[in-house]
Amino acid sequence: MTNYSETRFAKISSSNAGGTASAGSKTYKISLPSSWVKSLDTRDVIMTFNGSSITISPRYDAELFKSTRLSAGHSLLEIRYYDRKKLCSLIYADETSHEVNVRNFVDDPVKRAFYEIENIKGCWSNRELDRQISSLYFERSGLSKNKAALLPW
Repeated sequence: MTNYSETRFAKISSSNAGGTASAGSKTYKISLPSSWVKSLDTRDVIMTFNGSSITISPRYDAELFKSTRLSAGHSLLEIRYYDRKKLCSLIYADETSHEVNVRNFVDDPVKRAFYEIENIKGCWSNRELDRQISSLYFERSGLSKNKAALLPW
């Protein structure tokens, strides 16, 4: 990784989207200098839009994030989040550069958070939690027009 900043001007090109895109859909592209992409050491990136600018950063897996930050002398905080004995999330927080890397080990983090919140609100036992999951409580609550009627308490 270089320690300098380089700025270039570019234009965003647009074209009509094809395939199964809806009528009037557009596709937008921008060309990046090959030297920039090569210096990232990966083609997996994270794009961030803050309302006025777009940032492209390399996407690191958790272990690569950890090793590169530690080798650079950064202070790193490691958080492991478990559900019973199952590892759900691994979080690395770089206290030096203020960056975070999160790896989720659950299929649907939103669904997982939903059951966690409902479990806390309802003080469910393990048996009740298993019953709610098997009865598709998350899916039913999303479809229901009367969400209060679904509450088990």
